Amino acid sequence: MFKKYTDKIIQEQGKTIDVSRLLELEVAFMNFTIKTYPNNLGYVNMILESCNSILKSTPINNNDRNCMKLLVKLLTIPLESLSIQVLNMNHYPTLMQYMKFQNKRTVALKIVKSVITDNQFLGSTKLVEQLIEFIMPLLQDESDGSAKEDQYEFEEGQNAVSKMIHLIYNENVHLWYTLLQKFIKIFLKGGQQRMKYQLPAIVFTLFKLSAHLENGVGTEAP
Repeated sequence: MFKKYTDKIIQEQGKTIDVSRLLELEVAFMNFTIKTYPNNLGYVNMILESCNSILKSTPINNNDRNCMKLLVKLLTIPLESLSIQVLNMNHYPTLMQYMKFQNKRTVALKIVKSVITDNQFLGSTKLVEQLIEFIMPLLQDESDGSAKEDQYEFEEGQNAVSKMIHLIYNENVHLWYTLLQKFIKIFLKGGQQRMKYQLPAIVFTLFKLSAHLENGVGTEAP
């Protein structure tokens, strides 16, 4: 019912209300939904779809700090209860594209921290590929190099990525190695400043994989 009235307001006043007010409404709706139906992916995706429709019809300036802040809030609220399940929401990455690079990086860090808190193994190709796509702002600089971050933010992001690497695991060592290779390929493009944080985690994980091979664990053909 709340969504029904929210959509009605957007439909009737969407062209006259400032887009930030509409985003505030969507954030309020998201808060209500997560508290009332914390595990309902469908409801969350409906809100994201509604927000996407707003931004399609009412473009925003990504220099608008308030709108960027609201978008970050909208995308990070579901992480508290849904964690990595947000990767399956088709409107989630679309909304990230409306953000400035530094805001994308904020959401990416929230996603990584959520994965770490969830403490579940990252063991499938699809999941790892989706995750890499979502957290790319932490793994590589913006193409034009314009989005700078201070040293503290940089270290926080890279330390979080390094912790997350230890969650990459599959009983089948061939697949485990393939998943690590996907991250290694990206890390090698991220520059030396990132690699000094990331490579130790990769090397340590490769040692664990080698130990499994020596013990004959999970060596069956994929």
